[in-house]
This record gives sequence, structure tokens and C-alpha cells, in this order.
Amino acid sequence: MTSFEVDSLEGYALAELRREWGYEPDERIVVIGNIRAAKLPDGKTIYFLEDLKHASSFSSLRYPHVAINGSHSAFIGPVLPQGFDLQAKYLWALAELTLSPKKEREKHKNPYQCNVVRGTLRPLSEMPKDWHFTVRGPATVALLETAVHDAIMARANKSTASQIASIKAKLNVEQRNLEAASSALARALSHQATADARLADTENQYRDALRKLDLQRDKYEKEKALMEARLSSLAELAERKGERLHALGLLDADDLKRLRDPHPPAANGLSLAEAFDGDFSRLAPHVQAVLWSRNLMYTQDRIRNFLALTRTSDLVILAGDSGSGKTSMVKAVAQALGAICEIIAVKPNWTGPEDLIGYFNPVERKYQSTPFLDALLRAEADPNRLHFILLDEMNLARVEYYFADFLSYLETRDRLPEIPLFTQDEERHVLMENGIFLSIEQEARLKAKLDEGATIEDLLTDETANNFLTLFGGFKNTESILAHHARLRRGLSGVLSTRSTLSFPANVRIMGAVNMDDTTHSLSPKVLDRAHVLRFDNPFLTDWEAIENEIEPLELTDALQILPEEFGARTDYPAFDRTLPAAEFLARLARVLDPLGVEFGYRAIRQGLGYLQGAQEAGLTEREALNNIILMKVLPKLTLDLGRVMPDGRPRREQLLALRDLLAEEFADDLDYLDDSCVQRLEGLAATADANNGLASYWVR
Repeated sequence: MTSFEVDSLEGYALAELRREWGYEPDERIVVIGNIRAAKLPDGKTIYFLEDLKHASSFSSLRYPHVAINGSHSAFIGPVLPQGFDLQAKYLWALAELTLSPKKEREKHKNPYQCNVVRGTLRPLSEMPKDWHFTVRGPATVALLETAVHDAIMARANKSTASQIASIKAKLNVEQRNLEAASSALARALSHQATADARLADTENQYRDALRKLDLQRDKYEKEKALMEARLSSLAELAERKGERLHALGLLDADDLKRLRDPHPPAANGLSLAEAFDGDFSRLAPHVQAVLWSRNLMYTQDRIRNFLALTRTSDLVILAGDSGSGKTSMVKAVAQALGAICEIIAVKPNWTGPEDLIGYFNPVERKYQSTPFLDALLRAEADPNRLHFILLDEMNLARVEYYFADFLSYLETRDRLPEIPLFTQDEERHVLMENGIFLSIEQEARLKAKLDEGATIEDLLTDETANNFLTLFGGFKNTESILAHHARLRRGLSGVLSTRSTLSFPANVRIMGAVNMDDTTHSLSPKVLDRAHVLRFDNPFLTDWEAIENEIEPLELTDALQILPEEFGARTDYPAFDRTLPAAEFLARLARVLDPLGVEFGYRAIRQGLGYLQGAQEAGLTEREALNNIILMKVLPKLTLDLGRVMPDGRPRREQLLALRDLLAEEFADDLDYLDDSCVQRLEGLAATADANNGLASYWVR
């Protein structure tokens, strides 16, 4: 045995062969050779690998200790693998060798005879980097030429392939550019078609608006005629019998004056057109400067947002802790605009609409009014001035109980809503009873020869007049004349002070102030769906220096009195146009909110789009306004138990994070300049959920 410690003759032969040919023990015997084809007598062809060379050193290999006639070769077999060109002059190949079967070695009297290991034969397509050539004869030179030729061809092919790849890449780029240009052209044509469609739609909407305006004008004229006809009885009664009604104590002097001279007071300040050429966006800096002069600090964006909200004619809810500046802002802005601000304190025992707008008392035959209704009536009598009505501590009682009917009234957008108070029959009864009494008392005066200035006391103290009234008035066996007089007075006063139907004044804006604690009620989805929630934080967290840097010098020294029509008319919400980026984004937002059980539907989106228009007119950018929609219309609806799962089995927290990701992507470029970011608000809401047993709520601090 040798130092390789083989334990068989075959192992010995392989070890000897490796040693002689310069391979390491147990190294695979990989060689290079030229393929030769041999024809057998039966016509078949077999292949051999001749002129064997070491795969690394390129040295020639010969079987050791054996005299062999012909070349030292290795048997391949009757079939060559694919990839060999049988027409080539040289078929050089790379292969691994192993000992031939014992029978073949004995046949050829060569204990080292080798066969090519099946599956290892492959064409020699490139020259190995570690080859070292030694020119020893024609075959070696030929092999060298072939190797060099193949290497050159390989590089050429590689270069050609590279050029082809480069050309293909350029063609691909050109193809993509062409496709992009085609797509851009298609989009441009689509946009043009969309623009044409929108123009046509706008023209149709304009024509529809004109038709609606004509219908509204006709309806207004009819309603005006009906109202004048209804009031003509009162006016006629006041004109013909006003002095007698006053003398008899049935009509006060103020009521008589109001009937005879119903003209409202004129404006006594500068309108928006006079002060700022009708530019609504110039109003916020002026209001901010006025408030700052009164030591009230609000950012300009906050004031622009508040002014935009008042233009919507929707319910605006101001949310925040006591002392956060909710009521102060409404009162101060109203004063700066020349508007009237009325504060109505909500009581915890309010349970129905009668607590808000009153009810008709059949015993006293008059309408029992409320401070809220009185505020509406004062606004109606003062149509040239804006009136802000603020329901203070709005959620001390359940809002949906006492305010549900009024929410429905506020949803009427194509006209001013009509608020029924009591039936018109009562008015007719009052007018008829007063007319009859005046006729009877006139006859009584004539019988008693009393003048036109006779009072009820004069009639009662005069025997002739008293007897006539008692007899012909039917008071002998029924109620007394004084009781009847008191009933007539109450009835007439009630009809004059409160009409049976109140048309909601166009100059009124309804607001509510809420805070969330143990003494208040949460706001229902119905209320939140129809309102805008403006949140107020602790004023001591405000960057006062930043606000002072915003303050602009006052342009006006005269007081303002913005006319109601300059603040925007009550119109229908914009139609949902999904081609608009803002509408498309809000629709995507609704789809993310739905698995959380949060409804953000058609009405809320259209309401948000209506606010978007007013906000831009107030000087906010579209991005700022869109951010405000999330803050005011979406986040207040979030009250989620993150420990629960959604209908599809996924945790709610996962969907809340998806909502955050959607907002973060949408407002990624706006976070640095937004005064109050919806993304940061939502992240704060999610962060506080862990400290509140998994409850993620806009209303929990």
C-alpha cells in the first residue's frame, strides 16, 4: 500500500493515477481533451476523449507504467450530450474521469484505463483563467489556437450580446416613453372629454338653477301673498280699530306700532363690500386684530375656519373644557362682525322639542315661547344683521331628544325651512272674536253716548253700556266681561307675538358649546353626522408669540356690520363628483372607516365638500380645509374598543393603524405647516388607548 492508505486495487489504481497526474488525494480527476469519433464494424459510432490535459496546469496526461499503442484516451460512449458541434475541426471538452470497469481494463491490459463520468462532459466554450500553455507540438498549438479563437469569439459574442441588450434596453425605454406619451395623450383626451362633460353639466346645472330660482321666486311671491293676506286681517284690524283696541286695553302701544310700521332697522356699519370690496378672505386678519386688541388670542387659521363654518349654515359644535374660549370666541367674533350673539343656556331636564321652541297653551290661548324662539323672532325682525345663537352646555341634556326636529329643519338646503308652531285656526278664532267684541262695544258706546276714547272701565261703569254688553254679548249667565276681555287680550297678544308658522331666518347661525365630563351626555352619531365639531384646547398651550407675529395692522377705523347675504346663502350641498381629488379621497376614507363601524356616508361627504368651498373663500388652502374636514367630521366619530375584532376577524387596532397610514400618506407634504394636524391627532388618540383599557376615543383625554 501507498501513503494514501487505499484498501483495494481500484483504490490503489486511482490513488496512483492522481499522484502521477498531479491531483490531490480524493480530488476529482477533471481533464480537458479532444473528442474523437470511431466507427465500429457494425456501422455504429463510439466516442473517446483524447489528448488528455490537466484542467488546471494544462499539462499532458499519460497512463503510468503502461505502454499503449496510440493515444492515451478515455471512453465516452455511443452518445454525445447536446451542445457539441460535430462539424467543428476540434471538439474540445471538459470532463471528469473514473476507472473503467474491471473487464475493460483487463481487455486493454491497462489497470488505469478511464471512462468519462456520465453527465460531466461539456464543451470547452472559454479558456480558463489559470491555464498556462507550453508549446510542445502541433496538437498543442492547434489547441491553443482553438482556445484563443474560442475566447475571442466568446468575448465578441459577449460584446454583441451586450450591444444587443443595450439596444433592447434603449428600445424598451423608447417603448415605455411611447406608451407614456400615448397614456398622457389618452389622459389629456379623457380630461378634455371630462372638461367638456363638466362644462355641459355646469351649463345644465346653471339652467336648472335658473329654473329653481324662478320656481323659488314664484313660491316666494305666493307665500308672500298668502302671508300678506293672512296679516292683512291683523293690519286691517290695526288700521281701522287700532286706536279702539289700544283704548280698550286689548292691544299695547308697542304692538300697534309694530303692526303699523314693520320696517326693520337699517345697518349702521360697513358691509363686506364697503370694507373689503367683497373679498371674504380679508375678513379673518381684521377679526384677528380686533380680537387681539381685546386680549383674545386666536390663530388666523382658527378664525378663518370659524368664519368658513358660519358660511355653511350647518350646526357648528364647539368642543372643549370649560374656560377653553368657546363662548368667548363666538361673542367676540360676532361683535367684530357687527352681529348679534345670543347665549341660550340648555337645562338638564330638556327632553323634547317643546323645551327648545315652546308650545301652544290652550288654557291661556297663547304660545308659550322660549328664549331660543324669542332669539329667532328677534333675528327675523332684524334681517339686516347676522345673529349667532349659541346653545351653551348643549349636552347637559340629550341633544337628540330636544334638538332632533331642529336638526331635520337645518337639513333643508334648497329653501328656508318652515317651523310649525301651532295651527292657523287659532289666529282666525282670535280675529273673529275680537271683531265681534269691537262691534258689540261700538253699539254699547253709541247707546251710552260715549266717545271714541272710552276705555273698558268707562263701558263697565256706565249702566247703559254695561247692560247692553251683558245682554248682547251673552255675558249674563256665562263668564264676566272682564274675564272675556282678559281672554281676548291674551289671544290677540299671542297671535301678534308668535305666528303659527315661523320661517327660519336666513340671518341666523346655530352653534352649540359642549364639554365632556360626568355631568354631560355623549353626542349621538345622528348629531355628529350633521354637525361640524370644532375642538378647543387649553388656551395656555397656545403659542402666543406666533399669533402676535400674525397680527396685521387694522385697515378700518369704522365698525363693520356684515350683511347676512354676504356671509353666504343657504344652498344645497355640492354634488358628489368622484373625479375631484378631494371627493375621491373622502370616498377612500369612508371605505377604511366602514370596517370600524364608523359611518361616513354620502351626506357627510357632501357636507364636507360644501365646507371645502367656503373654507377656500375664507382664505384657507384646499389641503388645510381637507385636514379640517378630518378633524371636524371624522375624528369626533371615533369611539372604539380596540380589544374587539371587526366582522372579518381582524383586530380593530389594525384597521385604526390603516386609517393612520392613509392620512399620513395623504398629508405627508403638509405636516410641517398645518396648524392642527389630523395625523398627529389620530396618533395621539391611538397612544392614549393603551392607558384607557384599549378605548380609543376622540372625547377621552
